[in-house]
Amino acid sequence: MQFVLVMALCSQIHSSCMNPVIDGRQFDSFRDCAISGYEQAATTLKALPIEEINSKQLYIKFICKPQIEA
Repeated sequence: MQFVLVMALCSQIHSSCMNPVIDGRQFDSFRDCAISGYEQAATTLKALPIEEINSKQLYIKFICKPQIEA
């Protein structure tokens, strides 16, 4: 079974998330997908302005969605 990474930028202050984005890659295991999710979440947050992260209390939410093979 393969997995795709689905990520969304969320605001704790506004209790909402942006529309989720599907990463184009497919992962051979849930573990590989989850590790990539944490790495991409950290990279994304580091790229945003500190003031914006703190004022909106931004965080990344992600899931590793199984791909059903036809």
